[in-house]
Amino acid sequence: MIKLIIFDYAGVITTTKNNYDFALKYHKSFGLSPSDLMTISYKDWDLASIGKISSQEFWQGISRELNIEVSELRKLVM
Repeated sequence: MIKLIIFDYAGVITTTKNNYDFALKYHKSFGLSPSDLMTISYKDWDLASIGKISSQEFWQGISRELNIEVSELRKLVM
């Protein structure tokens, strides 16, 4: 009997480009270099990826630093 199914979504079921496209496209609108925008967008990724912070906390942290609403940020990144 199957009791658990685990999916690795990002990069396996869908392609992932590690936010580099996001950083290249939008860095000027945030007044940052692509490298700085990448650093901010991955700042708490390690904590989020192991469940130490929630998805909501992860997005809120980035949106606070970039001074943008979470919903708008998610649209830009996704």
